[in-house]
Amino acid sequence: MNENLEKIIDDTPEEVTPTELPKEAVPKQSSNGHDILAHIFDAARKNPRDLEVVSNKIAAVGLRNPEDAATLFYRYKIQGKEIFGGSIRLAELLAYCCGNISIEVVSVKVSQDKKSVVAVVTGVDYENVTKWTLSLTRQVHGTSPEALTRTTNSLTSILVRNVIFKLIPPVVWMPLLRAAEKVAAGTAEALPKRRKKMLKQFKIKYNITTRQILSYLDRPTVNTITASQLHDLVGLWSALDLGEVGIDEIFNQSNPAKELEEKLSV
Repeated sequence: MNENLEKIIDDTPEEVTPTELPKEAVPKQSSNGHDILAHIFDAARKNPRDLEVVSNKIAAVGLRNPEDAATLFYRYKIQGKEIFGGSIRLAELLAYCCGNISIEVVSVKVSQDKKSVVAVVTGVDYENVTKWTLSLTRQVHGTSPEALTRTTNSLTSILVRNVIFKLIPPVVWMPLLRAAEKVAAGTAEALPKRRKKMLKQFKIKYNITTRQILSYLDRPTVNTITASQLHDLVGLWSALDLGEVGIDEIFNQSNPAKELEEKLSV
């Protein structure tokens, strides 16, 4: 498994517990017909998913335009390493279109000093009679109630996404992820307009300046931002918006080569 794929489906969980439920664990329908869980398992067996239909449904909903497609993945660079993966939006769409899946946030616990949060999420595929449980801890950056809420929401979203990607193998959703990249890139004719719009969005929502963006991309001017680099900015926007990475992690990175160049020019 390659490094990027590990990032997509694992995100370094503290616990990974795959469980193939034994047949005897599947509840039998009770005599009075009110066993809801038995009905769910029975319905899943009688209505198996068609993967071709699933792919077509996701494409119809998520790949209609560049804006929708951009929400299905994230991409960013830290210390020269590129991180790329499917977003919570792709996972939600996948679970919705596949059906026969349930996801539950089992617990969310905040440490006494409110500096970290640990969450546990479990998911069941009723059709394949398989269960996954993942646990993950995240540090809280900041002391405000908003920082704690933001960390908790981000943590649970990542776990829900990872559980869904465990239940449904990459062979199903990886082609959709690649297709989303291409659709999100848009057309070359719209490049100047899309540059301006993207830079404005970064400034309004995150107070990230054009100078910071140019430094991140290592470009001298806005007009030199290529279509490929604009594509990278779309992925970065999704990463920040979905809580995959923090602003400080991206824009406070040191660049040894550039720092040396600046010192020599003094």
